[in-house]
Amino acid sequence: MRANLGTPGSSSLMSSSGDANAASRGNAAAAVDRDPDVNDIAIAIPNATLSRAKEEYRESGRRMNVLGSRLCAGPPWNMLLDLFISESASRPLSVTALCLGARTSSATALRYLSILQEAQLVRRTLDATDARRSYVGLTPLGWSKMRELLDQ
Repeated sequence: MRANLGTPGSSSLMSSSGDANAASRGNAAAAVDRDPDVNDIAIAIPNATLSRAKEEYRESGRRMNVLGSRLCAGPPWNMLLDLFISESASRPLSVTALCLGARTSSATALRYLSILQEAQLVRRTLDATDARRSYVGLTPLGWSKMRELLDQ
């Protein structure tokens, strides 16, 4: 662990345990502590990029607070977004289309669909003309949670 980052190539870069431990770890570890590329990369990040990273981090925390840790990212979040977008355009989504949009295997997507149903965020309805097909839509609670997250 570093105690002082200093400037690239300066002698103030050392481990938190001091020079004796850095010397005992060998030259390779000491070279890693003094790698100027790490500092150059951190310095080269534009403010807009850093701001975007901070915003993404805040948003993921908001999603976790609203949806819980199991549903706030990855396939379930993709599914909720897909449903929100599709239903806003009055385009119903079949289970198959929703699974494809989840960007994961069908088995994983179906497992998350069940979890979303248990959380009462989505509902499945049978196709009136084809009993082999069903559609998925947001419930009123699902709409409410998505609006809470996306309206801000």
